[in-house]
Amino acid sequence: MQTKIDTGIPDSPECVRNHLGIYACEPQTLGKLHAMLLAHELPACSAEEMEERRNEKPALEVTPEGIAVIPVHGVMQRGDSKFNDVTNTLKLRKLFREAAARPDVAGVMLHIDSPGGTVAGQTELVDELARLSAVKPVRSFVDEMACSAAYWLAASTGQITANRLAEVANIGCYTVAYDETGRLDRMGVRIVTVSSGQYKGLGADGSVPDELVEEMTRRVKTVNAEFTRAVSEGRGLELAAVEALADGRCWSGAEALERGLIDAVGNFEDAMNSFTQTINEGKERKMAEENKVLDEFKALVERDGYEFAKENFGKPEGEIELARRDVKIAKLEEEKAATLSELAVKSEELEKANARISELEKELAESKSATARGAKAAGFQERPDETKQPRHARMQGKSSN
Repeated sequence: MQTKIDTGIPDSPECVRNHLGIYACEPQTLGKLHAMLLAHELPACSAEEMEERRNEKPALEVTPEGIAVIPVHGVMQRGDSKFNDVTNTLKLRKLFREAAARPDVAGVMLHIDSPGGTVAGQTELVDELARLSAVKPVRSFVDEMACSAAYWLAASTGQITANRLAEVANIGCYTVAYDETGRLDRMGVRIVTVSSGQYKGLGADGSVPDELVEEMTRRVKTVNAEFTRAVSEGRGLELAAVEALADGRCWSGAEALERGLIDAVGNFEDAMNSFTQTINEGKERKMAEENKVLDEFKALVERDGYEFAKENFGKPEGEIELARRDVKIAKLEEEKAATLSELAVKSEELEKANARISELEKELAESKSATARGAKAAGFQERPDETKQPRHARMQGKSSN
């Protein structure tokens, strides 16, 4: 349920912070919103709806082809708003992190229709997008408008497609100071400011002195330098060329294409079809590369074995050859050690055989020595009864038998 607000200004500190500061926003859109706000014509949600909006978890929509489509619609600001058509950049960052982590997301398409918004939170948002882009391809489609902060975001993606008459760029920043001295004078109000420094509290009395304008200009130029640098890096354009385009003008899709601010003119279906084709081609290339790597690994396994391949695959060929040499040397060392061990066993057996031969030779020598002295050889001694008879008597005894 939409209600109309009954005040011309935001009614909470959080809301004030979200709507004030330096803007990177298309001025006419912001001016219309401000006029509607002052005229009490800007619809706003109730307190209950605001609480639901704060607690609402952003949903990531993923196509069957694996493309996450993330909307960037309305004024961009860091936080929720009671007004409609506002993109909470904090929630946008959460969607970027979710898309980076989900395995079913092959790429991200930002669907942009935004005039930009406040600068607060913009650098953090672009940094989060850079982390996403490091792991997944990201593209942008400009439906009707990508101005200021919205173009800042789009320029940081890999490719931008826009409608032919879409409003693109509006590079630049600004802020506003209201001189209320006339109104205060008419009311008879005189404000006295007591401050601790030259710039502290400057303009608090409702005036806009030159010093305040100089300080505001310095801050705006600092932010704008960050903006133009990001566009230069994201679009691959010379910084001087971006600075020449950063005059606050919007360009149509066709004009933006001529100036290198986008990559293609077309509708959303064209952008999605092109992205899908690119992702499919990337998947095919990845599969082909993985198959090639697998074949190379198998070839290394067949030649040198699984353990060698597991340890050395992916190294330069020179290092692999050195590893092969080390393996050969290690095998030779193992064979040498085995041979030496076998030789040690044979040597021990040889020593035992030599020792036995020495013993036998010693026994033989002793036997020869005893024979030479007339001694009977061992094993050939006569029986005791035979040695008591003469030899011829023993022979007669044998013949009578």
